[in-house]
Formats: sequence, C-alpha cells, structure tokens
Amino acid sequence: MQDGWWMNWHSDLTLLPLLPYEKDGTLRIRLFDVGMPAPLDVDYTVLGERTLAGADGRRYDCWLVETESGNPGGGAFQRFWIDKASRVVVKEEDTFNGQYRSKYLLAVPVSLEFPAPADGKQG
Repeated sequence: MQDGWWMNWHSDLTLLPLLPYEKDGTLRIRLFDVGMPAPLDVDYTVLGERTLAGADGRRYDCWLVETESGNPGGGAFQRFWIDKASRVVVKEEDTFNGQYRSKYLLAVPVSLEFPAPADGKQG
C-alpha cells in the first residue's frame, strides 16, 4: 500500500460495472492478487459494442471490454460484455496458460411454480 490504493483482482465483476465507458476508451486500474510480488496497473480497453441475446429472449446492448491480464503481449486475456442499461457484466471469456473459461449471467424467466391454494391453507 506504499504506492497508493489498489483493488483485488477478483473484484472485477463488482468493479467493472462502476466504471465510465466510452468507445475506444482505456481505463487503468491498479490490481493485486495473492502471490503477486506487487500490484499491477492493468488497462481495460473498450473494443466496441456488441448485442447479446439472453436465454429469455432479452437483448443486451453491451460494451465489449478487454484486458491482456496485466501482461501485454503475453497471450492471456479477459473479455467482458457489460450491459449498457444495467451496467451488469453479462458475459466473460478468459484465456490463461493455454486454458479457457467463460462466465455467463443466467437469465431465468420469472414464473409462478407453486401457486398459493385458493383457500390460503398450505397442504
């Protein structure tokens, strides 16, 4: 902490919705993770805009944001689709050490599965 503030690397899904995005913009965040010798300045670049369709048919107009995981040219990246309206990260794709992972916001339609009985008594 001698070099100022920093954020935990794993707070990205909470932190990214709070940032101000603009087309072709780059945001620099100072991040740290257990095992790292020191915090890193990590650049998150807005690559453009994308529209995703959720499982419930809803369309998400998103910012597409990418970082090279704090190591430009190292071959690892994280990509985030951030819904413009709700500011929620709806999709993430990562590569690191030759491995791939993805995360998705599950869109579940709201429906009433267990209607209350007409007499108000549970059976």
